[in-house]
Amino acid sequence: MRQDDPVASIDLRDLVTSGGDERLVVDPRSGRNRYHLDPLGTTPLLHRGSCTASPLSGSARPLAEAFAAAPPVDQDQLAVDQAHRLRTLFDPSGAAELEVCFAPSGTDCTFHPLVFQALAEPGRPVRHLLSCPEELGAGSRLAAAGQHFSSRSPRGAPLIPGTPVCPGVEATVVALPARDASGAICDRRASIEQALDDHGGAATIVSLVYGSKSGIEDDLEILSARRDDALFVVDLCQLRVERDLVAQLVGLGALVSVTGSKFFQAPPFAAALLMPRWRAAALADQPAEHLAAFGSIFTSSDLPPALSGLRSVLPAGDNLGLRLRWEVALAEMQAYDAWPAADANAAILRWNGAMTAQLEGRPSFALMPDQSRTNPSIISFQVRREGRALSHHELQDLHRRLATEAHPDLPAPYRQAFCGQPVAYGAGSFLRLAIGSPTVRQMLEGRYHFDEDLALLAVLEELVRR
Repeated sequence: MRQDDPVASIDLRDLVTSGGDERLVVDPRSGRNRYHLDPLGTTPLLHRGSCTASPLSGSARPLAEAFAAAPPVDQDQLAVDQAHRLRTLFDPSGAAELEVCFAPSGTDCTFHPLVFQALAEPGRPVRHLLSCPEELGAGSRLAAAGQHFSSRSPRGAPLIPGTPVCPGVEATVVALPARDASGAICDRRASIEQALDDHGGAATIVSLVYGSKSGIEDDLEILSARRDDALFVVDLCQLRVERDLVAQLVGLGALVSVTGSKFFQAPPFAAALLMPRWRAAALADQPAEHLAAFGSIFTSSDLPPALSGLRSVLPAGDNLGLRLRWEVALAEMQAYDAWPAADANAAILRWNGAMTAQLEGRPSFALMPDQSRTNPSIISFQVRREGRALSHHELQDLHRRLATEAHPDLPAPYRQAFCGQPVAYGAGSFLRLAIGSPTVRQMLEGRYHFDEDLALLAVLEELVRR
């Protein structure tokens, strides 16, 4: 196709749900995906979720419709433009000199460090220290090992979970749990220090998390102290942080994974990995033929021009769904960035204080331990009935009913609601309430009503009683 050829319009539902894995597939009977949501947001939804599960919002729909009506011809140039806009948001001065690698999902970002290690030192054994695996994407442990985590590729081809993406390019995973049996947050730094000392000649990747599903934040000081002992990756996928933290971490040599589909609530999935420009330059001319199998996940447009060798063995860019979702995410990120960070943070703290007091005062709920050690925009809590905490299976059913049933007691225009999916730990499980960028902007613009959150708690209580 010539660059000036017109491109036919694309069905909006097909576009929004394309270019990812089976989690995006819509059940034709219910019109909902695996998260129990209509990806187009046809029904107004009271959204208090912290996971990648946002429908297309009303404010984003005109942008998405225009994109679907006239899809861009040159995806490679659009990816370059989106990377520039991300860099401007995270590093407006340009001092960090970062490059942007896009990915079909945050879990797919987990492949990037293994790919870069295989470029730098092909054949060397790799260990991957993975922090908080039970509070990351469901497939993170497989991806950290270099294995397929889904049954469907971004282009719809069948995959076998647990099989190597690229045979010979794999890692031994060392999982560092998020919480102990009581639900208290573990201190993982000592375990990481010990593992770094006992590397046994293997190259080591250390994946820290700064904002897990429940808002857990690892001690990032270890990065400064041991930065030369491993390739450090910091999972900032929730992006519930000050924007300058990204540039600081990249300046320390870390890789940083982000998404626009959690705090900023673009439809799933919109992920990217940010890396120091010097790392990309060092890998630019390395032979990459042995990594061609990663073409089942990535396209050449996903990588910056600086990684020319790796780009040359990947298929040409063809992921309009990912490009659309990043357009939606970038629009929301820029709108949020227009507000002073101090004002936004103060609004989040006010919400946290009010909601924590409500949860503490209701017998159906019990706050998880160590709330002060998690991000204030996420509140984690058990749900209780007759003095007993509901199991993970029971919470999954409760979560489904919250998202799919009509709740007439919700304030107009809402009839359905959503909160963070259940998270299992040991024998227990908990739900999460979280606010994202759109809700914080409503607070700052005077359009937020606390009665909405009170109504959501009442609906949860009624579901427990039933």
